[in-house]
Amino acid sequence: MSSDPTNTTTGARADGAPAGNGSEQEHESPGEAARDLSRHLAELQSHVKYFLSAKLDGFKLSARNAVLYAILGAVGLIAFCAMVVTAVVLLMGGLAGAVAAMFDASPWVGNLIVGIIALLLIGSGGIFGMSWFTKKSRAKTVHKYERKRQDQRAQFGRDVGDRAAR
Repeated sequence: MSSDPTNTTTGARADGAPAGNGSEQEHESPGEAARDLSRHLAELQSHVKYFLSAKLDGFKLSARNAVLYAILGAVGLIAFCAMVVTAVVLLMGGLAGAVAAMFDASPWVGNLIVGIIALLLIGSGGIFGMSWFTKKSRAKTVHKYERKRQDQRAQFGRDVGDRAAR
């Protein structure tokens, strides 16, 4: 079926309006034009409200999904941490039992020895890690400012150290 609304046999449009070639202008009175403008503006307002409502609902859905994924991630993290803690407790308990059996002593002796060794390892690891991190950070900062001074010497023939020495 063609998209042309005119009936070729009668010359009338399907909506009952007389057929025209589009070059004829319909002359409306100012009152009719104002009513048409008012109707078109109301229709535009309705479409804008619909669009904004759809956008707002889209933002709400995105926010809701972000919250749900954050909650799911937090629950997963808690479950993972619980598994790690359980594994560490079982490992330490087993090591404590093995140490107690090795020395043919009470279980509390094994718990004490393994606990002390674990705390020493954690403390020394923390101290070593902080020392390493501090050294790396300082070296990176020194390198950054050395590059800046080289750039100053290349651009100006002197650097900030030369200016401070005066």
